[in-house]
Amino acid sequence: MIGAKIYPNQKLLRENGVERLLLSAGSRDTMHDHMQHESERLARSGFITRFLGLGPVGHFFTPSFAQYLPEALQWLEQQG
Repeated sequence: MIGAKIYPNQKLLRENGVERLLLSAGSRDTMHDHMQHESERLARSGFITRFLGLGPVGHFFTPSFAQYLPEALQWLEQQG
């Protein structure tokens, strides 16, 4: 999930087959701190989650976005 004001529910995620969650936002995105906090909250409850900062950008994609994708996809595809 990128740059969104969401409140992920661990129980619903697991019930729907979601095993890990990657949240991300640019440091100038107003959702950056919120998403980082939600990632930390889920991790404390035992859900596999990670926050990926997208650098000094706002709520839009820049050409640098592509450099973050390989690492993010690799993390999402990990088992266990």
